[in-house]
Amino acid sequence: MKIYIFSVLVLLNFSTNAISQANNTFNWSPFQESQYNLSFDLPSPNVDIKDTLGTKMYSFGLDSTLATQVHIVDNMQIGSSDAVVQDVLNQYGADTLRAIAEVMMLVTNSQLLSVQNVTAASGDVGLEIGFEYQSLMSNATTVTFMQFYLIDNHFISFTVTGRTSAINQINTTRNTFFSSISI
Repeated sequence: MKIYIFSVLVLLNFSTNAISQANNTFNWSPFQESQYNLSFDLPSPNVDIKDTLGTKMYSFGLDSTLATQVHIVDNMQIGSSDAVVQDVLNQYGADTLRAIAEVMMLVTNSQLLSVQNVTAASGDVGLEIGFEYQSLMSNATTVTFMQFYLIDNHFISFTVTGRTSAINQINTTRNTFFSSISI
């Protein structure tokens, strides 16, 4: 059940954390989380950082067409007495990341666009997925690309999302953002 709530909150945040700017150009700024041996770049200025209830979130929104986010969730326990979550975990066996992706697809009624394993410089294996869904806030067709890891019970996700009409900018941002990640 915890993963359902987390998935929905993550996806709703994309629609509600947009920050208007005069144009679509931005610089990239480095961020570091030494506690997790993690660094990444985000578009700037106006990066919103929140740290609450065992979750740290960095977010940047460019009007209503594009948003980037980083979530770091401490002490993420995967497993549930919820029948749907348990079925998905059983279906994917030891591949917890694919089980998480499947639950995200179920919760958002999304169409999977892409999925691939990614390996960080540290050797930690993550998952990168792309999916398309109808935004709950605007009913616009939205595309999201996520790269996420589960390392020592820390769930770390990097996300780029936006309206499908801005797919070129989404892909450019995704390439820059995801290539900056160092774990």
